[in-house]
Amino acid sequence: LENIYHQNPNFKCLLIVPDLGLVNQSFNDFKDYNVSYSYSTWTGNNELNLETNVIIANLGILQSELSDTEWTENVDLLIVDEVHKVRRGNKINKLLKKIYTIHKFGFTGTLPEDVLDQWNIFAKFGSVIYSKASHELKLENYVTPAKVTALILNYKTQPQFVRTNDTTPADEYINEIKFLLTNQYRNGVIRHLCEKFDNNSLILVDLIDHGESILNALKD
Repeated sequence: LENIYHQNPNFKCLLIVPDLGLVNQSFNDFKDYNVSYSYSTWTGNNELNLETNVIIANLGILQSELSDTEWTENVDLLIVDEVHKVRRGNKINKLLKKIYTIHKFGFTGTLPEDVLDQWNIFAKFGSVIYSKASHELKLENYVTPAKVTALILNYKTQPQFVRTNDTTPADEYINEIKFLLTNQYRNGVIRHLCEKFDNNSLILVDLIDHGESILNALKD
């Protein structure tokens, strides 16, 4: 964008990001980079400022029926972050058709699995011109190095289940899951692991009841 600005100080760029959080993050990034050109945000909380070179907007404001988007027909550069969200049938497609500039760039970490959704993106932004593998990002310290460890727990007691003419294998499975999720020893191991970490811990559970039982174990 700096090169474009020096060639054309009046250039207009529309930067589309998915949500309000990324609007603010992008705005702060421009601020931290101390760029030469002007920039602004356009959201439900910020009015449109067409005097700036770069307008950072979220999908919601662009798709609102109350928003005037005719000015987008004259932008010089379109950048869409998380472009995988531009899938066939989405409202944003109607807006993109009215942005006539040939300078369009989409960024994403993962393209949609559906081939038709991929074609929809390629039709609007062109084919993939640059990609970077995850291991390359790790080598360049853009991705936090991760270590996966599987813990096998041996229980002194086993879940008790009484089979009757009315029970099914599914009932036995549910009984075993209930045993695991309410097991004090298992929750104690999770608590013990959390005590060993200096940073924050994220515990993922399938059931709310299990999360609450772990919470109680942590409180104790």
